[in-house]
Order: sequence, then structure tokens, then C-alpha cells
Amino acid sequence: MYLLAPTYLYKHLEFIEKEGLGKLSSEGPYWFGESISLVDFTFYPWFERWPALKHYRGFAIPTEFTRLHQWKKALKQRDSVQAIANSKEFYVERYARFATPVAA
Repeated sequence: MYLLAPTYLYKHLEFIEKEGLGKLSSEGPYWFGESISLVDFTFYPWFERWPALKHYRGFAIPTEFTRLHQWKKALKQRDSVQAIANSKEFYVERYARFATPVAA
């Protein structure tokens, strides 16, 4: 059974977009607006790993989730996040033993 079916994952991202970021962040880029919180730092590492999911399963964060893209970009640009960030290649290599690339 494929646990991360695109429809299943899409619905969860949609929930984050609408119910999380859409209702809580107001006009700010973070979960609770202009100020970063523990929620942002807790969720971000999972999205830092997204290149591996895209590489091995061909699933990108849908473009219509503009709040989610804004949030990810805001976190990625923070000096504290950049100081400990891993490259896309790092995650693609680490997840290679768990997944095989999608045929193009």
C-alpha cells in the first residue's frame, strides 16, 4: 500500500494552507503572523526534506498553496535556518535506500 498517495497528501497540505496558515497567520508569513513560533520551527524540517519526496515520488507542493509557499520561503531565508540547513542533495541521498525514483 502506498501511504503517501497524492490525494491523501494533497488534502493534508490543503488543511495546513486553509486551516493553519490561512486562519492563524493573518497577513504575516508565519503560523501566528509576523512573529516566528515553535510551530514554525517544528513543521519546517519536514518541508526541508520535500526535495526527496519530489525526487522519488514526483510530488511538488501545489502552486495554489500560496500561503504554504510564502511560509516555507520566509523560514528558508532566516539566518538561523540557513545556518543548519541541509542541501537538497543531502536528503535525496539519505532517502535513496527507502525509495526508488519515479519513472519519468
